[in-house]
Amino acid sequence: MVQYSKLPCSVLPYAHALGEDSPSTVSKAFKKRLRAGLPLWIRGHVWACITGGVDLLRRAPTLYAAAAVRAFGSGGAGDDDLLNIPSFSAVDLSTDACLGSGYRADAAPEALIGADAAREANTVLVVLATENPDLNYVPALPRLVRLLTLFLAPASNYAVATAMIEASRSRGWYFPLSRRALALFVETFVSLAKSKAKKATKALAKVGLSLADVATPWLSSLFLGFLPTYAVLAILDAYMYEGSKILYRVGLSLLKAMTLELQGAASRVDAIAVICAKTWAIGSSAPAFAAMLKDGFGLHLQRKKFAKLASAHAAAGVDEDRFGKAVLYYRPNLSAASDLLSFEAMSLLWYWLPSRFRLHSGERIFSTATDGYLLRSLVSAAAETTRRERETVPILVLIRPAAAPRTVVGLYLSHGFGSPEADPEATWLGNGESFVFCAHREPSGTPVLVHYAWDAGATSGRASFYRIDDGTLVVGHSSSGRALAVSDDFSSLLT
Repeated sequence: MVQYSKLPCSVLPYAHALGEDSPSTVSKAFKKRLRAGLPLWIRGHVWACITGGVDLLRRAPTLYAAAAVRAFGSGGAGDDDLLNIPSFSAVDLSTDACLGSGYRADAAPEALIGADAAREANTVLVVLATENPDLNYVPALPRLVRLLTLFLAPASNYAVATAMIEASRSRGWYFPLSRRALALFVETFVSLAKSKAKKATKALAKVGLSLADVATPWLSSLFLGFLPTYAVLAILDAYMYEGSKILYRVGLSLLKAMTLELQGAASRVDAIAVICAKTWAIGSSAPAFAAMLKDGFGLHLQRKKFAKLASAHAAAGVDEDRFGKAVLYYRPNLSAASDLLSFEAMSLLWYWLPSRFRLHSGERIFSTATDGYLLRSLVSAAAETTRRERETVPILVLIRPAAAPRTVVGLYLSHGFGSPEADPEATWLGNGESFVFCAHREPSGTPVLVHYAWDAGATSGRASFYRIDDGTLVVGHSSSGRALAVSDDFSSLLT
């Protein structure tokens, strides 16, 4: 039950329409009012009401404060805590291979909020990631949280995002919560388009443009950056109440609205140019946008049909790699860019770090280009960093073999190397978080990383991950051999 006394009076006409009913049983009149668009000054409050955020805060007024303490401690978020923030696999859509040229960065949420609001949004995102450690692929979430800072205080922003995540977990209402779920969501849209936007779909197929490549950036961004902000806000008014079904309606209606132009496209490039230009033009014209929404709301779409299509696609199998090869959990924030791995490859590598370290920035402490070719110098640099930080720091080592310049191998250690004065014969070191990896770049430019985790079974239960023996770093010991062996002067690398 919504606590109406806590809402501004201007929200009450909308809030009272909810009563004690669930969103699926509220009157058609209420849905019609939302589809007509909300006044700007009450939008955030109504969103909080209809998503369940208000109810969450009513039941747990300290919900956000308590979660923030768990994430940052009693001192709150410091600057260092916000150097690196969760991306939930959101990528820079201006680089999208299909619709990147149509993405307007000035219409993205990041461009709409100031520094203080950006800090609030980043803080909320870190808390959400801490409280939902299983979520690593929800590209719409960071964009939505940043947009919500325009209307809501951090506690309400967090409550709304949490309520939407819970609704998505229980009934798939708002977001696909994994790469596979997004793949099925997009494929379901493609199937709907074949019957609801037949001519546009045929026009795209004629020039060899995949509808999935068009739909993925649209749906995963909530159209933010592809439509003007006011248009997206109007879409979200209905989305907050009716869920992801609204995204289908908008996408299908946009395709129908540009059918004639798509039929005139002579090539894939022409079709992409039409989609980018026409999408923005429709959103920029109030009459055209209203007509597009009216057409979308008039489409006959059934959730039972969505579920049936998704099940069919799941049974047939989907190519998840088409929906974002780079599964970015956190964007690596590095003191200096890597000379050996691209940012995309580093992002993939960052995904394998323990969650407590992904939020922190990375500092380069050793490079053969500036520090020479001695293993002992690397170990000393790690020890000096540990002394400076007054705690053991994790170490990530990247090595490019001279015989294979397109390949990078390396290792990760949660507890660093320890002191170089320690007895190298004492024991094997490492723990279950340690791993080795291999990275290479395909001819197409796509980075490919392979991860080899620590295996207690292969080491008879010992923490036999690495040791420095007679000036040689040996990594990944097992009965079948070792994963890496690096000589003191880096002249020898065995894998």
